[in-house]
Amino acid sequence: VNTQRKLVASLTDRRLRFLQETIMGIRVVKYFAWEEIFTARLQAYRDEELKNVRKLMLLASWNTVLNVAIPAFSGVIGFVMHSRNGRRLEES
Repeated sequence: VNTQRKLVASLTDRRLRFLQETIMGIRVVKYFAWEEIFTARLQAYRDEELKNVRKLMLLASWNTVLNVAIPAFSGVIGFVMHSRNGRRLEES
């Protein structure tokens, strides 16, 4: 998850750096009518960034699910193993 976060941060930085440079040189972009080219490049950066953000969110979701599910399953397994060994569940 940490590696994925670093990747998403670097992709976001790349996209924002490109956007900032484009805004700084907007007169040149407008003069040569490069709006479509720059928009397509910016969209490609954004698509790659969003793909990795989705992957990060999926990993974080699975991490949360496992953190909640594993303790519950271990309790169930403990009760099953206790009863399989022929012991009874008795109140204290």
